[in-house]
Amino acid sequence: GPQGSYKSGHRPIQHDEFLKQEEARKRYWARSFVGWERFGASEQLWRNFVDKGHLAKVKSVDREKGSKPMICDIGAADGSLTEFIAKRFDMNAHAYDIVQPEKNLYTVGKTMWPVALYDGKHIPEEDGACDIVLFAYVLHHAADSTFKLLQEAARVTRPGTGHVLMTEDLADHHDAVRQARNLLHDTHGIFRTDGEWQALLQAMGLQLKDTGRLFGSENPQTYYISQPNATVAKL
Repeated sequence: GPQGSYKSGHRPIQHDEFLKQEEARKRYWARSFVGWERFGASEQLWRNFVDKGHLAKVKSVDREKGSKPMICDIGAADGSLTEFIAKRFDMNAHAYDIVQPEKNLYTVGKTMWPVALYDGKHIPEEDGACDIVLFAYVLHHAADSTFKLLQEAARVTRPGTGHVLMTEDLADHHDAVRQARNLLHDTHGIFRTDGEWQALLQAMGLQLKDTGRLFGSENPQTYYISQPNATVAKL
């Protein structure tokens, strides 16, 4: 299709090529590692998304023959996570960022999936066009635009079966070490506590379905699975 690897200039490595050419093996493992590394940072989110039936709900929608669920990855950097998820879960994908991949600080190697530019506030999708909207460690970078992005996520997510997925580094206003770490990570970012994120989701028209820590209770990385509430779905 138009978003496939061939169209974006990525040619699959053939088995004989993998066995005979060292450069081919390096290219294969480099691309696989980048996608896996970024997936690994949110793996627990996806485990629960599958195990608790959310993915099955997404895929239960009646579709035209040959069509697949659409994931809209916001803040996709080089598209490596987009590509990994699209292939692993057999989805179509649109990836967006405010910076071109070659100028993005979070790009590793070549662009793995076509990444379109957007204005950082308005998700360029029609109402209900996305089965999944993904913000993977993105919204603290968005700072004050977070409110608009969550409203937009609620708008573009398919009513009834669609989901908004988030992973975030939490703030702790009583932990000076964590505050310093977050400040070093992004001096202009806005980091929020778990309670603040949950309240914000609710205020932006998103009903929290599941949440948890990604690396155990002692670590601040947290995931959120939500859906647009019925009021938003009717707008």
